[in-house]
Amino acid sequence: ISRVTCPNCRVAEQLLTKAGVPFEKHIAEEDLDLCRAYGVKGAPTLIIAKGENFRSYYSVPEIKKYLASL
Repeated sequence: ISRVTCPNCRVAEQLLTKAGVPFEKHIAEEDLDLCRAYGVKGAPTLIIAKGENFRSYYSVPEIKKYLASL
């Protein structure tokens, strides 16, 4: 989940792209139902969904930790 004016969101997108991790970009302001469904409170938030289960990573440091665990 990203925001249009969020500089940290651009950093997160660059990190994911550089790591070769495929992702779908959703803009928080345009997809409020998705944000509510996953309990997103801020951006950037990376959501890893597997079926009905999901895990979310909020902030660039958390996304970096996720990428380091791959």
